[in-house]
Amino acid sequence: MANYKQWTSHGEADRVRHEVIRPRIDETFDEDAGVADMLNDYAEAHNFEEGCREEEPEPSAKAYYDMLDAAQRPLHGHTNVYQLDAIARLMAVKSQFSMSHRNFDVMLTVIASMLPEGHNLPKNMYESQKLLRALKMPYEEIHACPKGCVLFRKEHAEALYCPKCSSSRYLEVESGDGEKRQTPVAAKILRYLPFIPRIQRLYMTEETAKQMTWHKKGVRYHPENRVHPADGESWTHFDRIHHKKADEARNVRVALATDGFNPYGMGDAPYTCWPVSWTRPREGSHKRKVNGILGVLCRQHYPGLVQLPEGLEVADTFDHYAAVNDVEDREGTKFNNLMDRVINEMLDFYRIEEGYEDLARQVARTACHKLVKDMMYEARNQAIIDLNTAMDVQVKRKEAVKIFPTKEQYLAVIPWWMAAHNDCWDVLVDKWCAEDWAVRHEACRQRRLLMQGPSHHQGSLSLNEYAAKYSDAHGGQPINTFEAFALSHKGKASAPIHYNPEDPPEAYSNPTAYSRLSLYSEVAKEVYGQDYDPRSHDLDGEVVMRAGKGKKHGLYYLGDSVIDTASTPTLSQILARTVSGGPSIRERPTATQALQAQLEEERARREQLEATLEQRVQAQVQAQMQAQVQDMFSYFQAQFEAIGHPCRHIRHGLLVLLFLLRRCLGQRVRILRLGLRLCKTWIYRR
Repeated sequence: MANYKQWTSHGEADRVRHEVIRPRIDETFDEDAGVADMLNDYAEAHNFEEGCREEEPEPSAKAYYDMLDAAQRPLHGHTNVYQLDAIARLMAVKSQFSMSHRNFDVMLTVIASMLPEGHNLPKNMYESQKLLRALKMPYEEIHACPKGCVLFRKEHAEALYCPKCSSSRYLEVESGDGEKRQTPVAAKILRYLPFIPRIQRLYMTEETAKQMTWHKKGVRYHPENRVHPADGESWTHFDRIHHKKADEARNVRVALATDGFNPYGMGDAPYTCWPVSWTRPREGSHKRKVNGILGVLCRQHYPGLVQLPEGLEVADTFDHYAAVNDVEDREGTKFNNLMDRVINEMLDFYRIEEGYEDLARQVARTACHKLVKDMMYEARNQAIIDLNTAMDVQVKRKEAVKIFPTKEQYLAVIPWWMAAHNDCWDVLVDKWCAEDWAVRHEACRQRRLLMQGPSHHQGSLSLNEYAAKYSDAHGGQPINTFEAFALSHKGKASAPIHYNPEDPPEAYSNPTAYSRLSLYSEVAKEVYGQDYDPRSHDLDGEVVMRAGKGKKHGLYYLGDSVIDTASTPTLSQILARTVSGGPSIRERPTATQALQAQLEEERARREQLEATLEQRVQAQVQAQMQAQVQDMFSYFQAQFEAIGHPCRHIRHGLLVLLFLLRRCLGQRVRILRLGLRLCKTWIYRR
């Protein structure tokens, strides 16, 4: 090859390729099988030259010569098929149809019975593998804990039990004295496939050696498509950083890959191995949600414990990111702090319209405040789930919140984004293990359970995205952000829902949504007049500030993601220009006040319901009694008239009967019959 570079430091002999005499095998093989080319490549890779068979060969060379003999030995005297070719084809059939060793042995026996005497077909799987052993790749068996805790290697190489869970390294059986003893059979084995021999094997054949350099020399017939990992951002990013290594096409790159499933719904794809990379697609080509990207970045750049003037604090808010200086990355980029890094790295995924850069940063910053808060809350739940998963126990998130592990258990399942901040994780664990924390946690959980229905139906959509989806699902009917907020607390964007200011609190998924909308509407009419209709305008920043008395924990009272911070006055600015008798600034209800209001509302509703039910029951009982008395009166009247007594005696009989009914109303049927008998007896005696 022209301009070929000798890799003498990596074991390649310092010689000119055209001077090497390549030992060619007799060209009598079936070209489709490729056995001859395979053996030629294998011989050249291991420098097996003519004349070296006079000495005792090494094991790898001996295995190769055994293969060479099999490649030149006919299967029998009446065919051109050679022994190695036949074995290779049969082994391929075994692999294709997942045949067991016994099935393969039976197949060899059947085929051998149909061949002439003196044939060279191996008798079984073992003899077949002996001829192919030169092509086998080595692997290393490593004993492992049955529960996956550790590998029995290095400092645990001589251990008989797992140092973490005390599981036996070997299978155990009961001995005669009732105690268990270990057998020589490992309970679990990890088979490690050495990396270097497999890379070398890829360069042992001409065809695969060409493929190993295709990433740099291959022709892209469709350059607009990604046809190779080299077309992705991860690969090109590596090339920019390590340009000297990237210049040599034969340099090998190691990456992760998944095996065993087909992504993207391609069920008919014949391959299941896919490279793993976090790729930044071309602008406009991806549909990832902003919150998903921001969530990963907040975890990736989590600062841990933050030094503030008041002392060390756990970074449990996004504001803590602004207190930590950024460091220069591999590309030489450095921002003012970690907050700026998260925001700017997010912007790499999107093309922002000119003039909206500041607004985009503000929206992302607002989203990060909630994401970090949720991230810290979910850290404990995820740790509990991981802890139980390690013990082969499946736990759902609703169950995880009611589980309280020990400190040692928490420390064993530190999240990946907290791995570099063990001291911060220790502080969080100490807080979770405190005696009063479990009580406060349970009280908060009970308060959340009192909430009627979900907080909203937006899912991962922003209010603007919800409004757009609602419009698409309802024939292009446009809605503003005020209506979007109201409807998102009624149902999904595709549901047949509409906003009506006369709707009661029960129309919303949560009573707090109704109270916020009502309070916003009241303040809006104070600011813009009683004729103001909130349905005709987007959410107003100043009205939101007045309705919620500013921002709390960096969040607006409602519509936090759509309020333009740049045009919204601060609370101090609003207070400065507020005059006596002007629009009011309302107190935002606290969580406790909101809960108490809900409880009072629920109590009043139940009392009203109980009173209504009691009135209905009394009315039904009174109606039944009147009907029964009327029936009884008619009956007695007929009885007295039949025996010739005057109607005045009816009154006495009814009085006796009503007295008995009043005393024993619960036993109506039996008392009715008793009363009738007494009345008849009383009448006859008179």
